[in-house]
Amino acid sequence: MFESRNHVFAIQIEDSDRFKDIFGSAVSSIVWDDIVKGYRNIAQKLLQRYKILSSVVSPFWGRCFLPFVLRQSSIPIDMEEQISVLTASGSQLFREMLQNNLGIATGGQLNFKIIITPIQEDYRDIHGISKKLDQLFKTLSSVSYPFYPITRDQLLQIVEKKEVETFVQPIVSLPKEKIVGYEALSRGSFNNSLQGADLLFGAAAHFGLTEEIEFLCIERALDWITKIPSILWMSINIGPDLLKNSAFTDLIFQERFKPFWPRLIFELTEHLPIDSVIDLYEIIKHLKTNGICLSLDDTGCGFFDLYTVEKFRPKIVKLCITIIRRMGRSDAILKELKETVSRITEFSECILGEGVEQKVQLDVLKQIGVTMAQGYYFDKPKPAKDVFTTNE
Repeated sequence: MFESRNHVFAIQIEDSDRFKDIFGSAVSSIVWDDIVKGYRNIAQKLLQRYKILSSVVSPFWGRCFLPFVLRQSSIPIDMEEQISVLTASGSQLFREMLQNNLGIATGGQLNFKIIITPIQEDYRDIHGISKKLDQLFKTLSSVSYPFYPITRDQLLQIVEKKEVETFVQPIVSLPKEKIVGYEALSRGSFNNSLQGADLLFGAAAHFGLTEEIEFLCIERALDWITKIPSILWMSINIGPDLLKNSAFTDLIFQERFKPFWPRLIFELTEHLPIDSVIDLYEIIKHLKTNGICLSLDDTGCGFFDLYTVEKFRPKIVKLCITIIRRMGRSDAILKELKETVSRITEFSECILGEGVEQKVQLDVLKQIGVTMAQGYYFDKPKPAKDVFTTNE
C-alpha cells in the first residue's frame, strides 16, 4: 500500500506589508524573487522521493507553494510521519535560507508559516488551493527556531558566568577606506554551544532572556573601550526594550565610562513601529545631550525607517545588507537607494553601507554619497582580544 493523494508544500511570510514599508517596493520585489528561488531549491531537496507536479506557484508577495505526490512504490509509507519530518526539515532549511539571503538580523527575525498537507483539489486549481491555504494559515502559529542545544537554566548560567565573547569588525570612512571605528559583535563563548550570534540571540528570545543577554554583551563590549586607540570609536548593539531599562542607563552613566562617552555609539537593532519611536525619543535625547551617539541598524528604503531617521536624527544610519546585496540588480533599486541616501543626509551625519563584500558594491556606495562602510570586503569579525592585544 502507498499514499498516492496529492499534497501541497506551502510557505507564507508574515507581515509582508511591513517588510515593504521598511525596504521599499523595488527591493521587496527582488527579495521575493530570491526567496521564491530559495524555496524552490529547498522543495527540490526535500521532495526527492516525491513527484513535483508543477512549477512554484506564488499568488502574491509572501506566499508560495508546490503540489506534489508520492511516486509509485510497493513500500508502505506513513504520510503523517513523513509530513512531520518534512515540516521540521523545511522549517530549518527555510530559516537558514532567509538568513543567507537577508542577513542574520533580518532573516532571523522574519516570521513565516509552513504547511504540508493533503489536498482534494486538482493540483492545477490554484484558486482552490489558495483558498484552502487561507483557512489553514489562519490557525497556524509562526515557526520558531527549530532547535536550541541548550536549556533555559543553562542559558542563565551563561549570563551568570558572563560566558560571552566580544568580536569586533572595522568600520571605514570613504573614499580613503581608513578605519575610524569598530562594531562590537557578540558570540557565545567557546566553552558553550551558542557560539553563533543567531543561536545566542535566538535562544535568548526563545527563553525570554533577550534583555539579560543584551545587557551582558554590552558589559563585555565596554570592557574593551579602554583598549581601543583613542582616535577610534566603538558601536555597540542595543534593542529598544533594553534602551528603556534603567539598568542600561545606570551602567552607561557610571563615572568610569564618562571619558569615553564621545567615542560610544549605541546601535538600535530593530525596525520600530511609530509608537515605539515616540516612546524612545526622550531617552535618546538624554543620551545625545551627554555626548553619546545613536546609530540605526538595518535601515531600508521604506516609510517606517525614514520616519525613524527623521525623528531620532542619529549620527549614523546603516543601510541594510538586504539592500547592499541587491544594489546592482535593477535600476529601480538604485533609484530608490539614491532617494533614500538623499533623504537621510538631511537628518544624519553619516550613512554606512553594511555587508559590503564586493568592490562593485563599494564603488556604487561611493558614487551615491555613502560616507562609511563595513563588511567582509574589508575584514571579517575577529575576537577583540586578538585585535586589540596586537594593537597595544
